Amino acid sequence: MNTKLNTGDRVKDPISGFSGIVTCRLDYLNGCTRIAVSPETLHEGKVIDPQYFDEPQLIMLEAGVHKGVHETGGDQPAPPSRNAR
Repeated sequence: MNTKLNTGDRVKDPISGFSGIVTCRLDYLNGCTRIAVSPETLHEGKVIDPQYFDEPQLIMLEAGVHKGVHETGGDQPAPPSRNAR
């Protein structure tokens, strides 16, 4: 697989058949990238935990299927200090 996977992409592991939405990318110091895949269905009415795979092992089924629900807190100005008057 040559395409970088992004959060919100629908992917599948061809070995196990597990599929779902990319919810997290973990980029390790020595170059390994692990992808958290959250299933889109419940099992017996319960949420299934995300499963982690090496990025090259996954196949992209559809890009950008799910968009985040809100902006993160990044790139925001720091709140004023309590002691600043």
